[in-house]
Amino acid sequence: MAAELGYGKVAGMAHRFGLSRDYPKKPVFIVGCPRSGTSIFNTMLTVNPNIANLSEAIYIWEPRDFDQKRDHIKMMSDVTESDMARIRGAFGLYQRIKGKPCFVNKNPRSSVRIGFIHKIFPEAYFIHIVRDGRAVVNSIMNIIKRQTHRQSIPLGGFCKPHHWKKLLDLSDLERHARQWVGIINEIETSKNLVPRDRWIEVKYEEFCLEPCNALADIYKRIGLAVDDKILNMIKDMAKSQNHKWRDEFSRQELAYMDGIMSHWLRHYGYADYP
Repeated sequence: MAAELGYGKVAGMAHRFGLSRDYPKKPVFIVGCPRSGTSIFNTMLTVNPNIANLSEAIYIWEPRDFDQKRDHIKMMSDVTESDMARIRGAFGLYQRIKGKPCFVNKNPRSSVRIGFIHKIFPEAYFIHIVRDGRAVVNSIMNIIKRQTHRQSIPLGGFCKPHHWKKLLDLSDLERHARQWVGIINEIETSKNLVPRDRWIEVKYEEFCLEPCNALADIYKRIGLAVDDKILNMIKDMAKSQNHKWRDEFSRQELAYMDGIMSHWLRHYGYADYP
């Protein structure tokens, strides 16, 4: 961790002395609710050798932030000169060292910081991975059960929307259904800050069916050449897990979630169940 904090200081100096000037180039930020497929999408997207991938990178976004109870929301107005120097400097220096024409970062908290990121990187592309909220809730609940250390962390350590503390006393089902809605609300509100040609929406379920076509289109949109060899490398990597929630929730649970999530489920075209 000391080395990571030291890298942040070096990156800030690199920015101030112009070592990362004109970097990063073609920055891309992947956003989406936790357990929406952002990780597998990031893995597949960055198979492309023209991409410098520095994902997660909490030590750059928030050095010394180890408080699991801290809010995750950040707005445009929260950007400081220090943030600008540290974050642009770190990512720019990394891309310059790697010598790649495109930079990608996937961080779970970026979904509730789109305005913050856009102010620092006004030239950036955003890729929003959308997944059926019922599948998201099922996946979050299952991973918290499996990874017991998450059970003592608010919302399992996953991204916190506005008013997240009000969710803590709810049942698991309602808590994570409202977590999904809260994050989606933030994404849908904040995406209007980003130029339309730099906002890309990808449905996880459709991506799993046709990953090569989806990635070819995205590479074109962000200005990268499409290479059939790269596409052949990733064609079998995505495997949809969306069927699980249908078997693991009762009709009563599905009806309860629908009362909370229906607006955005319909907005994204997810059908009623059963």
